[in-house]
Amino acid sequence: MMVDMGSVSRSACSLVDMILEKDDDGRFTSGGWKSEDGRLSCGYSSFRGKRVTMKDFYDIKILKIGGHSVCFFGIFDGHGGSRVAEYLKEHLFDNLMKHPKFFTDAKLAISETYQGTDSRFLDSKKDTFWDDSSIASTAVLIDNHLYVANVGDSRTIISKAGKAIALSKDHKPNKSDERKKN
Repeated sequence: MMVDMGSVSRSACSLVDMILEKDDDGRFTSGGWKSEDGRLSCGYSSFRGKRVTMKDFYDIKILKIGGHSVCFFGIFDGHGGSRVAEYLKEHLFDNLMKHPKFFTDAKLAISETYQGTDSRFLDSKKDTFWDDSSIASTAVLIDNHLYVANVGDSRTIISKAGKAIALSKDHKPNKSDERKKN
């Protein structure tokens, strides 16, 4: 996921332009969004590859909540199937908005929402034999504060003045810092 921020103002999250592109056989989809003032934009691209169906989802939500501009950007890359990625698209940001500390402690709210959404999904599917999983790479912009979180082999990048800056690190099992977590 790439989020491009010029100098983001408090009114930067007015939805203006959603560009969508999809090929005829559903092998790829791409698109983007730009704020009304042109200072904030995001883009995404997803390619199905050799699989029969697409397992990846994205979500972009632009809202005004209690006088705050709130922008949600998420990429969910299904592994072994699409069910978990689709569940994240449908529930993660809604769960985050319902967190009681969303505006007062966004870091805590994001961490607890990631964990809680995961637990609720696992509890709801405990009697199934799925081996689906998904990465989640998200950026949440509240007014002019950006919060980035990711799980899995995903990366969030910001472009500032044309320079790419990594905001997250991939979580891969072959990395020594990831092995230490187990």
